[in-house]
Amino acid sequence: MMITIHGLPPTTKYADLKLLIKQKCNISDFILDSLVVDGADGSKKVRVGLADDSEGSQLIKCLDGYRLSGYFLRLVPVAKSS
Repeated sequence: MMITIHGLPPTTKYADLKLLIKQKCNISDFILDSLVVDGADGSKKVRVGLADDSEGSQLIKCLDGYRLSGYFLRLVPVAKSS
């Protein structure tokens, strides 16, 4: 399952994000795409690849609405192309 995390603080690094997902969601097997600027405020977004839908649901449950350094995270599942 692929999920996009929006609203990451501009100073977010890969190591910070990996640690957050591992500690808060107890998920250790995932891949991260490139961190890219997402908003006028400099916030970033990243796609996360997870093994299955249950891990995707767990990630959304743990981090959707989570406040990180004053920024609220928003998680959106990536629609499968047909």
